[in-house]
Amino acid sequence: MAACGSGVRKQGNWPGRFIQDAAVLAVALSGDGRWLAAVGQDRFLYLYDVSAQRQCWKVPAHERNVDQLAFMHAVGPGGSLLSAGHDGILRLWDVSTGNLSRTWQGHAGAAWGLAPLPDGKTALSGGQDRSLRLWDVAAGTTVGILPEPLMSVTCVEVSRDGQLALSGGADGQIHVWDLPGRRLLRTLVGHQGRVTDLALAPDARTAVSASRDQTLRLWDVASGVAGDVLSGDTAWVTSVAWSADGRYIASGSVNRKVCLWELVSES
Repeated sequence: MAACGSGVRKQGNWPGRFIQDAAVLAVALSGDGRWLAAVGQDRFLYLYDVSAQRQCWKVPAHERNVDQLAFMHAVGPGGSLLSAGHDGILRLWDVSTGNLSRTWQGHAGAAWGLAPLPDGKTALSGGQDRSLRLWDVAAGTTVGILPEPLMSVTCVEVSRDGQLALSGGADGQIHVWDLPGRRLLRTLVGHQGRVTDLALAPDARTAVSASRDQTLRLWDVASGVAGDVLSGDTAWVTSVAWSADGRYIASGSVNRKVCLWELVSES
């Protein structure tokens, strides 16, 4: 797949659509592609088996809405799932059972962004308080802080090698960070509304962003050049995730749809 030159089509037959009981606020795909997690405006957290197209469990998530979900591959024997809520709280869930493993206060105000680092022990969060914080998940303590953005942080993403981080803002802008160096590399401008979610392709060359402007956008991360605009939905796109093989993007929106997009190379 070329960095930003690929064609895109909406995929409807693998694995299809899961219709929930309320507007979808966040989705996440596990690294092996086995699990799809989603959280709705009903404040329930759902786990789906992708290949079997079935719901595995459904549990209450947070007292207020949840904006971000992320799988934590190295925590717990069956893997773990991280959630960030409007209550400023970060929560860690056992994937096998749906049981709550850990809770801690992350931000003064809503915690809108959350992403695990590749070491499986550290996570990056962003919040309404305009802070980007690195956490020791096992201890629930801060181990690093990135320079304060100009606007509230609405979502975050980390590359698989831990070298890059992306943060989206309430102003529609996306910031690309050198994570080990704790410095800003570039700013991506194109959305006409709040950025609601971000995902990096497995090779970290391309990013996809979701927005309240009802679009998904592809970006060349190194240059900051905008690529394809994925539209066709008539509602806010609230969440996005990229499959481990780079072929598919999953998105959720406030019209209760979880959709799958297939990326196809230009011939």
